[in-house]
Amino acid sequence: MWGTVVVLALLAAPEPWRIGTATLLISRPRPLQNLLAFCLGGIALCTLIGVAVLFALRDIALTFSQHATAFA
Repeated sequence: MWGTVVVLALLAAPEPWRIGTATLLISRPRPLQNLLAFCLGGIALCTLIGVAVLFALRDIALTFSQHATAFA
């Protein structure tokens, strides 16, 4: 059991604000709705950032892959 606690603590250590936010949301009325909104907002934000990075770096990745295949 302590091994699981240590692993979870090490995984959560880089982002303590998520633990604080989750604790705050759980203590509020209707915690399930609050946590669901928090999770869906995080998923939407990560998806938008991922798509933006893919479109922004598309030309750089194509150029890099062309140079890499030219040297091979």
